Amino acid sequence: MDIAAPAPFAALLVKRFSFGSTLMFIASIPIENAKGFGHSSLAQLTGIGALAGTGLLVLLTGRLRVVSAVLVPALLFLGWAAASYSWSAAPKATISYVITAAQLVALLIVVWQQIDTPRSLRLALLSLTAGGTAGAFLTTVHRISKTGGVARYAVGDPNDFGIMIAITIVITLYLLRTTSQPLLTRMCLAAAVILQIVALGRTASRAAAIAVVAGLLILLVDRSILSTRRLIPAIIVVVGAGFSVHRLVGSDALGRIGTAVNSAEAGDLNNRTAFWHTAFGLWQHSPVHGVGAGAFKHFNTLAGKDRVAHSVFFGLLSELGVVGLLLFLLMIVAAARQLRATPPALRRLWLALFVTWLGAGVTLTFELRKMTWVLIALCASAAIAYRPLATDGTDGTDDPGGGLDDDRPGGGPPPAHDELRTVPDNGVGLDTTTWIEAGPPADRAMPELSPISSS
Repeated sequence: MDIAAPAPFAALLVKRFSFGSTLMFIASIPIENAKGFGHSSLAQLTGIGALAGTGLLVLLTGRLRVVSAVLVPALLFLGWAAASYSWSAAPKATISYVITAAQLVALLIVVWQQIDTPRSLRLALLSLTAGGTAGAFLTTVHRISKTGGVARYAVGDPNDFGIMIAITIVITLYLLRTTSQPLLTRMCLAAAVILQIVALGRTASRAAAIAVVAGLLILLVDRSILSTRRLIPAIIVVVGAGFSVHRLVGSDALGRIGTAVNSAEAGDLNNRTAFWHTAFGLWQHSPVHGVGAGAFKHFNTLAGKDRVAHSVFFGLLSELGVVGLLLFLLMIVAAARQLRATPPALRRLWLALFVTWLGAGVTLTFELRKMTWVLIALCASAAIAYRPLATDGTDGTDDPGGGLDDDRPGGGPPPAHDELRTVPDNGVGLDTTTWIEAGPPADRAMPELSPISSS
């Protein structure tokens, strides 16, 4: 029988707490390596709150949304990593790898439970923007390292942080491009993206610079950018970013970024190709199952030990074999396939984000980064958020109004007979506030949660 639903107020209170904790967790990802939180990172602390709140919500309501298309390959990937303990060359490293992977699968489930409407998805994207902006501000005082005499400012590793800032730049520009909020909100978004661009320059990360350029070309280059409503903010951002980079980013950092082409032509990519050669050799020795999750560092004696493969693809091939790599890629493909029912502008965003993420996938070990998994989770959530609404295939980004739900299909501001209210789910108010018609809502019904049964 179904577990009895709790009182509406209690369920609504838990829902608000768990949803707010999830947004805080998402916002903390770009600054997870910020100091001042003891032995735990900010993302770990907020992640515990999000997981506890979501777990309590499921226990109270007896309802759990199952994301089979993405969760199945994620669980298979986790299981394969755990199985690699039996043949791992570094069992302790494998245990640590599996624990981290299990936490990331839990993260995927939490985000999937909480982000289920266009408005909640946009709030999640805004949270990443807020976290990226906070991280950009922190780089004004954090100089993490010097490379070849070049000062590099970042929260954590400059290359990892640079990629995360590149991702938030793409998201912030998407939000700026699609928002219909008042001028003050647009100015704040424009200021945020300018600050993020400056922060990326101060990381002196060549991979991040290339990744963000490739992502922005996909996101922004289309005929709609020529409209007055979009062209003016674009000009403001370009001029403001150019001036700020000139004044605030050192010539040594810009010079290092400018050597990206030379590094690629030299064929070493800052010794990465040597690591890739080692990883490829390990894969040839164990092509199906690899040497064990997290065990690459055990074999990598180049440039000292404890050096990772600096590539998602070579790292997974060497550690988990072709099976592990295919399971990881299958998880990404499964999430991307669900975007078919979303608005074209949103599909363009995720394509731009994937291309930007490739900057990390090719040159960094990013498969167990929270940013990677939260992007997969949000991609899957976008499908469920828009599937009931996207029935006409139109691009809702051209509408002249609408606020947070500006990119909902159909375009235009909310009709006069619409109202903003919380959609009740069996009387307990489980769904995030969203635009719904006051009339018959049959064609816009929210996806039903599967009840948990108990004997």
